[in-house]
Amino acid sequence: MKALTNSFSAPQLNRCLGLIQVTTQAIAVVGPTITAVINIPQVYLSSGNSSWLTYLIACLCILLVSQVLITFASQEAGTAGLATYVLQGLGVTFARLTGWLLLLAYGGFGILLLAMASQSFAILMGMAGLKLPLWFFVVLLGGLIWQLVSRDVRVSNGMMLVLETISIIIIFWLCSVILFHHSIKFDLSEFQLTSATGNQIRSGLMIAFLSFVGFESAATLGSESLHPLRDIPKALRIATLLPGGLFLVWAYVLGLGFKAAPSSILNSASPLVSLGDFLQIPTAAVVISFSACVCFLSASLGAFSALARVGLSLGKEKILPPFSTKIHPAFHTPVGSLNLGLGICILGTLILLVTGLKPDDINDVCGTFGTLALLLVYGLVSISLLRDHYRRGILSHSILILGSVTILVLATATIAFLSGLNQGDLLNTVLIFFVLMILGIGIIARQGGVHS
Repeated sequence: MKALTNSFSAPQLNRCLGLIQVTTQAIAVVGPTITAVINIPQVYLSSGNSSWLTYLIACLCILLVSQVLITFASQEAGTAGLATYVLQGLGVTFARLTGWLLLLAYGGFGILLLAMASQSFAILMGMAGLKLPLWFFVVLLGGLIWQLVSRDVRVSNGMMLVLETISIIIIFWLCSVILFHHSIKFDLSEFQLTSATGNQIRSGLMIAFLSFVGFESAATLGSESLHPLRDIPKALRIATLLPGGLFLVWAYVLGLGFKAAPSSILNSASPLVSLGDFLQIPTAAVVISFSACVCFLSASLGAFSALARVGLSLGKEKILPPFSTKIHPAFHTPVGSLNLGLGICILGTLILLVTGLKPDDINDVCGTFGTLALLLVYGLVSISLLRDHYRRGILSHSILILGSVTILVLATATIAFLSGLNQGDLLNTVLIFFVLMILGIGIIARQGGVHS
């Protein structure tokens, strides 16, 4: 059996990305503006004026996970992302399982982003008087994503940077309107910890924690980064600290707006659009809807870029069909795995829509799917860190504390995540997830038997 490190390397890919491009990949999948549009209103509904503190705690937790990844990222790099790190401590079988879990995670995120992007574009076109079915936008956006991701990686990466920058500027524009609105005043009492209750923080913490998932996707660019052992660790740190800072500012400022507005706004279909209407901003609906379109498209590019590279690695391990290892002869991108992954996600999105699920429902189902997969991946990497350092006889107290605390945090987060789901979600989503995970274990076990 070939060593996983050798099979994960992909010299055919174009090694051309600097620190900014690698960081852009990670931030795009995190999708900061998606958090502003969807997650922060939900956190405020649960945590109230303590939303900023909830995001601060979530950021500190995800920094622990980030530090575990950085410890490996300074030593190993490849297209398999975190699977490369698991290989070091837990071996080939668990590395392949990690790759499979990453495939499920990015696939789940790909479906929900296609659905939400299609809904956002449909709403925006509806404002212009053009009514088109959701399936039309799913196919159209799928084709656009293929065109961008299959070309030179610098093209899709540059597009992500432009789109994400535009969407972030729009959210800051809304924040500036809130801060200078005559009916809204600074409330410094919100920064007093005595104003926050444990129940408030705990109820919104899981949503805040999930706002950061996807930052690890920078690790899939190990074969395309010019200086992977230097830039990927930096990108992982920036992709937690930068969104974390944005979330803290936005949670506080948007919270001021929600506090001044009627409580019914938080239960509306689009809380930020409703908040803009309350503040009597004439262009709020169009601008915020455009921001959502831009951010969902940017996140889709990042998710499918990561999916294609993980798929390439699994194809070389013969976990996926041979054609998934095809590299574009001109653009040097993993077009074979992109065709497979994007095709399945487009088909999956259309099937879910046909069965009657709305995009918001798909977001809940596939978000649950992808998040559970990444929580397990983070846990495997943390265990791998401890075992790798112990095996090599270099397990220091700092690494022991880092790994152990991170595992405890992830276990608590996973339990809280599962306990927060209703029974229908548990049956329809989590069980399907474990069935697909078992399917992956079966394929991996079969490959192990073949190679042995």
